[in-house]
Amino acid sequence: MKAVKGKDNILSLINKFETQLYDQAELFGGLKLNELSERDAHLCDVMHQKNIFNKVNKNGCECYIIYSAKQKL
Repeated sequence: MKAVKGKDNILSLINKFETQLYDQAELFGGLKLNELSERDAHLCDVMHQKNIFNKVNKNGCECYIIYSAKQKL
């Protein structure tokens, strides 16, 4: 379990599998939907519903980015 900040700085708890995806998104700056497995795509969608990931279109490709990565301090 890991605690992460999402949209509007709301703290959320995520499990081991979601933590792996969160760390990948943090490392690479986002996750491309077409490069994810079906399981990972579903977990990203669940995290999007929890307001941890933001779904954006980059160059015609859907990507998941971390909400906290685009917030100003």
